[in-house]
Order: sequence, then C-alpha cells, then structure tokens
Amino acid sequence: METWVLSERDVAQVLDAVGRDALMDRVIDRLAEGLAEVGRGERALSPQRGGFERAEPVPGIWEWMPHREAGDSITLKTVGYSPANPDRFGLPTIIGTVARFDDATGALTALTDGVLLTAIRTGAASAVASRLLAAPDSRVAGFIGAGAQSVTQLHALSRVLPLERALVWDTDPAHAASYADRVAFLGLDVRVATPEEIAAEADVICTATSVPIGQGPVLPDVPTRPPPAHQRHRGRLGGQDGAAAGAAAPRLCHPPTTRSRPTTRGSASAWSPTSGVTAWASCARTRPWRTPGAVS
Repeated sequence: METWVLSERDVAQVLDAVGRDALMDRVIDRLAEGLAEVGRGERALSPQRGGFERAEPVPGIWEWMPHREAGDSITLKTVGYSPANPDRFGLPTIIGTVARFDDATGALTALTDGVLLTAIRTGAASAVASRLLAAPDSRVAGFIGAGAQSVTQLHALSRVLPLERALVWDTDPAHAASYADRVAFLGLDVRVATPEEIAAEADVICTATSVPIGQGPVLPDVPTRPPPAHQRHRGRLGGQDGAAAGAAAPRLCHPPTTRSRPTTRGSASAWSPTSGVTAWASCARTRPWRTPGAVS
C-alpha cells in the first residue's frame, strides 16, 4: 500500500506549478459542475458534517466533513477552529487536514495539509453563487473582515465578475491596512472603508468573519446600493456554521436578535495579515501561517 503525504510546502509547490488563476478557475468549475449534478439528481449530496465544541484547554470547534465517490474514493476533511491560535500559538485559526481512502479497500491513499485548500475551496464556492446571483456587471466588492478568507474570496470573485474595486473593513486596523498589499496580484483598486460605506457602495458584500450571537451588527441596517447588493456570509455565527449562500437583499439579512459584531479573531478571518494567503499571493514555499514574530 502506498500513501502520498503532502505538506503545506508541497501544496504551495503545486500552486506554483499550476498557477493561482488556473487552480482557482478549475476549483470554481468543478464545484459548479458538482452542484449542478446534485440539482439534476445525478449526484448525491455529501454526508452531513459532524463535530463538537471544546471548552478546555482552549475554546474551539472540531469538525469532520466526509465525501464519497462510489467505486473510487472516500475523502475526509477534518478542521479545527481555534480562535486563540494566532495570538497564543502563532498558528492560523483554521487548521485542516484532508485524508483520502480507497473506496474498495479503505486503505489510506493520501494525506495532505488542508489549510490553503480550505481557503481556496471556500472562495471558489462563493464565486459559484455570486456568478449566478450577483449582477453580472458588479464592479465593487466589499469585505467585512480582512483575514485569509477575504483574500481568496476576492480572488475567486474576480474570476467570475468584472471587479474594479474592493472595499475592506476589519476590527484590527493593521489587518485592513495590509489587505491592499496581500491582494496586489489582482491589480484592483483597494481601499479601507467603513461598514456604512461598504453597505452603500458595494455590489457584492462578503462578511468573512466569525462572531458570537447577540453582539452588534456585522453590517449596519441601512439600504444597500440599487439594485440590492449580493451578500455572501462566510464564517461562524455563535458557534454554528454561518457559511451560507448569499442572497440579494436590500438590508441586513440577520434579524436584530442575531446581529453580531465582526471580529478578526473568528474562524473565517483570523489568519494574521501575512498569513496563508501569502502563499496564495506569492506562491511562497514557506509555512503559510508564518507571521513576523510568530512562534515557530
């Protein structure tokens, strides 16, 4: 039995060889094909994910996400959401591992680091939805949260929409200020904006953050620009998976009882500003979560 083991460095080398745009385009297309097949009844949905919360020694969430290709393989992604990781351990909030097994024998055929793969897949899923639901001439994207997910989200959106500008806000001003450098490879006009400006000016809005329930709004409860902005919500809300297909809505989609304050310490945006997407932006072969002064 042979098992391939791919580290984060190996994943970065694949990215280098294939190219950022080509890889993102391929993931977007494959996701679109798979979801269309599910809609036509030609493919079954993947089994439901499972997981649990942990309170000690550090609060977090652990999840597993299975998928089966009958007669070929079984894939299992495990993901740990640990909001304390960046500050306490110099690690990304989201750490994932992908294991693939032979469907006939159950033998492990591959084991790969899933940190960058998770960011790519999540961005690509947003692009699939936005290509169908956003105005086809959308030119301005707005982001609440300037962490790792916001980089691959913008890259993916730029592959399916004629974007010219990106607006970003983050609870950490340093994260917001560094965003333009981290997405410079896209050649877009990027500036820091307030949530109110994002709501008023963006054609597509992405809340790439995680927040507890009951704390003040992710987006201000004001009308978006006409036609209604397409909103994509990635991350976690009150410990539950908050990643949901965006919907065109003229106002904040969360009712008042579930409005939440954005935070860069949540699961979807808590990689530090020079995080895993540094590998995405530069095809670097270094540890993608490495930040200046971080613990090795």
